[in-house]
Amino acid sequence: PNRLVGAALVVQLLALAAANLFFLSSACSYDAGTTFSAALEMWRQKTLLPADFGFATSLLTDSPAPLAALLFGLTGRFFPAYGAANLVIMAANLFCVRSILRQLHGGTASFLLAAVLLVTPYSPWQVGYSQCVVWGHACYSVRVLFLLVALRAFLALQQQTMTRAGLTWCMAGAAAVCVTAFSSGLFFAEQVLAPLLLVVAARAVWTGRLRRYVAQGGYLLLLCFLTLASMAAAQVAAPDTAA
Repeated sequence: PNRLVGAALVVQLLALAAANLFFLSSACSYDAGTTFSAALEMWRQKTLLPADFGFATSLLTDSPAPLAALLFGLTGRFFPAYGAANLVIMAANLFCVRSILRQLHGGTASFLLAAVLLVTPYSPWQVGYSQCVVWGHACYSVRVLFLLVALRAFLALQQQTMTRAGLTWCMAGAAAVCVTAFSSGLFFAEQVLAPLLLVVAARAVWTGRLRRYVAQGGYLLLLCFLTLASMAAAQVAAPDTAA
């Protein structure tokens, strides 16, 4: 079974690599065109917040656009650069999934299955999972990455002793919250922080071991504070466009 799933994963990765590097120009829907234009303007104006750009629900700093803009500046070819950015983020997502499953004592089979599901390229609609996460403008791929980083940091806090690697994950989680809150407001708090806070509170009450969950609860409350601070910073940096 592992070989079969592994073969399916390799086929999907090759298909996505080809689609991102050679056929990305065919993904120019309205949403994709907006994100592509933002990446172009980021490089042209040398800023993450291009002037006179009509941002909608996000400032796009938590999308592939900033990395794509940098790669475009290095290569001079926009669509391959954006596709390469998608592939880099996809690799980071797979790395995080692998790290999470190792922390949960998952084996090779569990990683292969999770990877196949994560990078599935099948979507018959113009706005679907694959176009939002693994190819096209992939506007949610970085948010998925940040979600995985936060989950990995949360798991690190469940260990009795904090390791250097665990501390690194916690710092990365805090940075991820700042970036996505600056760009997309309460999105991360609603999708990640609120559910995790409810889980911690429920487990603390159910087990009666409140001290055991102080570190997790405190970390999540810190992330909530960083969310509000980053949203305030967005209002100052881009008062006319902040989400």
